[in-house]
Amino acid sequence: MKKKIRPFIYALILTTLALILTYSCKKKDDNTTTGPVPTINTIPVDSIKGTTARCGGIIATDNGSTITSRGVCWSTGIDPTISNSTTIDGAGAGTYVSHMTGLAPLTTYYVRAYATNANGTGYGPSYSFTTLAIAVGDYYQGGKIAYIFVSGDPGYVAGQIHGLIAATSDQSTGLQWYNGSNVTTGATSQSIGSGNANTNTIVSVQGSGSYAAKLCADLSLGGYSDWYLPSFNELYKLYINRSYIGGFESTTYWTSSEYDLTQARFVDFMGGPSMYTNKSAACNVRAVRTF
Repeated sequence: MKKKIRPFIYALILTTLALILTYSCKKKDDNTTTGPVPTINTIPVDSIKGTTARCGGIIATDNGSTITSRGVCWSTGIDPTISNSTTIDGAGAGTYVSHMTGLAPLTTYYVRAYATNANGTGYGPSYSFTTLAIAVGDYYQGGKIAYIFVSGDPGYVAGQIHGLIAATSDQSTGLQWYNGSNVTTGATSQSIGSGNANTNTIVSVQGSGSYAAKLCADLSLGGYSDWYLPSFNELYKLYINRSYIGGFESTTYWTSSEYDLTQARFVDFMGGPSMYTNKSAACNVRAVRTF
């Protein structure tokens, strides 16, 4: 008759196996060595604007392993990592400059330089900075801020920042206002805030074809598809701030403000506001959107 193995023997066997496995795993871990990560310093932040800022890093040493990636990382939390927003500014040792974009206005961020080698990622000291309010000429939401609404403008909200964004270059250097059909569209408003409605009205009446309002309405740029042909007063704001926006030619630009059956309004970017001309004239086109 076989003897029964007592319960404590089972426990002893299981404990022994557990110790063997634990020792084996620890032994493996102990034999895995990781070399040092890069040593890096963060360059203090400067050129701070509403949506952009400049930073960078100085790599003190790669610690014997080639640096494969470097840049800065930032977030609204202390000590950001490469899992947050980052720039990638080449590889190798040395000093580099990083340009942060897509920041939110009037927001406090933390930023620090990073460098990665085969052993991992090293970080420099963190710096905090606060972005400014956005201003005319800043890159923002697909273009450059062309005008910021003031009290009395449609779209103005007290305590908030809204306005016009201009595409950074012309959509055409010579295009007619209409599709070839002389019809009254009714898109006659010249006021700020009316350009989008004008554009939609023109396109609904004129339909298909190659003309200024249709070009802007069909535009997809910078991740946005709500561009339109500015009204007379909207385009005049672009004329006033043209040196901040850039890319304009000294010539005439179409507005979405119709004058009559055969004519529409334009702005002369060489001599200032003008009246109107035939819809068949070839004028430049610059699209805008609101934010």
